[in-house]
Amino acid sequence: MSNSTFDFTACFNLAWETYKKNLLLLVGASLVASLLISFSFGILTGPILAGLMILMLKLIANDPDAKFEDIFSQFSTFKTTFLLCLAWGAAAYIAMIILMIIPLFGQVASIVVALGLCVFLTFAVLLAAEKGMDFGPASRTAFEMLKKDLWPLLGYAAVASILSSLGAIACGIGAIFTMPLLYLMLATAYRSCATGTPIDDMIPLDPVKPAAAEPVEEAPAEPETPVAEPETPVAEPDEKPTKEPAEEPTQKPDEEPPEPTQTNKPKPE
Repeated sequence: MSNSTFDFTACFNLAWETYKKNLLLLVGASLVASLLISFSFGILTGPILAGLMILMLKLIANDPDAKFEDIFSQFSTFKTTFLLCLAWGAAAYIAMIILMIIPLFGQVASIVVALGLCVFLTFAVLLAAEKGMDFGPASRTAFEMLKKDLWPLLGYAAVASILSSLGAIACGIGAIFTMPLLYLMLATAYRSCATGTPIDDMIPLDPVKPAAAEPVEEAPAEPETPVAEPETPVAEPDEKPTKEPAEEPTQKPDEEPPEPTQTNKPKPE
């Protein structure tokens, strides 16, 4: 019994809904990323691809912080992502050349190798960018993820490649609008395989709105019991001190009153 959590239909539906809601941002970011990779002769493939895929992860998660500048956010992983793209890209190229020598079977096998490289390299670059893994751990982990859901992932990558190549019909200009869908499909596959969680249980298509709080019924207020305030003792007025009557001066019995002094008036002549 398979323990696979990869859901082909759910991953595709999520990628398609995200594509419709963010078309302009996806087209602009994919176009600039392709131009930078071309003008740098492939030297910037690793960090630019890592930044572009980080943007895809944010978009499928409805992250409000997703922005165009995210494609430039992974230059800190230049060494690891550059080595991943160079080493595994060269290995796959050599393998396809050898397989092409074998008639019929070799051509089919080379297509399988190309699809496997598409998924494997995307997973490895994202592990380096998102988890900070070095070349060795990122390669081993990406291989285990691919091996667990090998055939479903190869089929998913085949559908993504066919849809993205439809844009080449209009002289290649239409690829500008179809390539972002390939990146989104690979991002949903990575997110499902990396977490081991079904995509439907992990990422909602629309932002989750907080549930409205139910009104809480307030209990009837109990009548307040009047609190008796302590009586303040009234201070009794202090009694005013009674003034004692002043003693009248008493004459001593031995003393006689002074005689009145006579004034000498002139006698009339």
